[in-house]
Amino acid sequence: MTIENIKNFSDIMLFDDLKNKTFDLYCYPCHPRDIHDKYGALAVGEFYNMIIGELEKYDPEVYRAGVCIFAIPHSEDNPECLLIRYESKVYRLSKRIVTIDNML
Repeated sequence: MTIENIKNFSDIMLFDDLKNKTFDLYCYPCHPRDIHDKYGALAVGEFYNMIIGELEKYDPEVYRAGVCIFAIPHSEDNPECLLIRYESKVYRLSKRIVTIDNML
C-alpha cells in the first residue's frame, strides 16, 4: 500500500460506527518539511511509504490521520514506537493510543 491509496482516518471517525474502537497512532514529532528540505520533494512520499510498509507488518489496515500521523487498529503486539531508517538517519515515531466512541 502507498500513501495515495490508504484511508483517511477522519473519514472513518465521521462515517463508521466506532463504538469504543481503539487505535494506535504513530506520530512523527515535527513537520516533514525537514525531510523535504534535506532530501528533496519526492523524499516525503518515500518516507511516508516506508512508515506505511512498516505499519502493515502489524496490521494491513493503515490510516492517515494527519500530516505525518498514521493509525492502525490497537493491538498489544504493536510496537511502543516506530523506528524508520531513511537515508542515514533513524526517525522515531511515538505511539499514542486513542479510543473513539462515536455511534451512527
